[in-house]
Amino acid sequence: MNVYTLARANDDGPKSLAEHAYEMLVKKITRLELAPGTLLAEKSLTDQLGIGRTPIREALQRLAGEGLVCHLPHRGMYVCEIDPESVQQIFEFRSMFDGQ
Repeated sequence: MNVYTLARANDDGPKSLAEHAYEMLVKKITRLELAPGTLLAEKSLTDQLGIGRTPIREALQRLAGEGLVCHLPHRGMYVCEIDPESVQQIFEFRSMFDGQ
């Protein structure tokens, strides 16, 4: 099964590749597979997720807007540090997200 098929396999209707990339990155971040401080290089993510640069870039911008990814000018995008107050919110989010 390829990424295009996976992106369309949801019962809620078709998803864009950017939406699929976003969901995959959220899972990796909330499960700490991508630890706080991890550099999020587009090339590495495209290889890992099997999705092109544009959907990855769109997903990263969305995550930056939500505060899960930090953009440091001239240095790149990183997984934001998680403070103790955010841990409970992450676990609640994971339970909602994983319950789909």
